[in-house]
Amino acid sequence: MPAVLLSLLFNALWFLSVAGGNAGALLCLPLVIYLLCLYPHSLRIFMLFFAGIGLSFDGLLFLSGQMHSTDFPLWLGVLWLIFVSLMPACLQPLKMPSFVLAVIGAVNGPVAYYAGSQLGDLQLHMPAYIALSFFWAFFLPYSVERYEKLCMAVNCLPAQPAPVRQ
Repeated sequence: MPAVLLSLLFNALWFLSVAGGNAGALLCLPLVIYLLCLYPHSLRIFMLFFAGIGLSFDGLLFLSGQMHSTDFPLWLGVLWLIFVSLMPACLQPLKMPSFVLAVIGAVNGPVAYYAGSQLGDLQLHMPAYIALSFFWAFFLPYSVERYEKLCMAVNCLPAQPAPVRQ
């Protein structure tokens, strides 16, 4: 699937999860699980590991009081699964240098959280945005680079999920 279509799918799932809250996230979850199942096992493990890193970082922001909600939103966890299943494949074909991805992450990461806070039940304090900027400046280029290397190792096409190997 072309990167443009994957990007549109990413944005549609992001919006449904954030604007729809936990109910919207539950609607997205079967498709996200299906997308993850299209990847070979080694890529799927990588993706779940990186989703765990992101969710852990969000958890630290919650524990530190810099991000809060009435409860820990399920949709935030689903967003991480959406990100790891689609975003590296959307960005990798563009062949951007790491420093460009770092700038994109440093700016767009906090902006996405701000947009999410405006659409859903999530509040962030200024230190959270600063921490998110640093996190995404590192996380985005690193995850795309790791995805590319692992994808080459298992011989899959970077712009689409690899066929499942039996």
